[in-house]
Amino acid sequence: MNNQTTAQKILDAIEYATVATTNDEGEPWNTPVFYAHDGYTLYWSSHPDSVHSKNIAANNKAFIVIYNSKATQGEGMGVYIRARVRVLEDKKEVAHALNILGKRRGNPIYTCHKVYW
Repeated sequence: MNNQTTAQKILDAIEYATVATTNDEGEPWNTPVFYAHDGYTLYWSSHPDSVHSKNIAANNKAFIVIYNSKATQGEGMGVYIRARVRVLEDKKEVAHALNILGKRRGNPIYTCHKVYW
């Protein structure tokens, strides 16, 4: 199995990612988020007042890790993503993201971030 196929299987199987951000002073913050993807872009929903959302507003860089936390030691695999993140504002992008998240979660989502990698 190649790296792209392995990464795709992990993205399809794992529903939570950890998103690491920093504030203006370089202080780190890491938070789990429910996410969905469309093959090229990750989407998640966060309250604008959350620490990571404020960090993203101040500094759009993030590091994202997706992995099975229940894997046996030495058997786990993960996807590591250095990303630029932004709040979606375009209505078509928001509708697309809400559709992707809704399909995975099974209920409506109201705000999203878009991750480029």
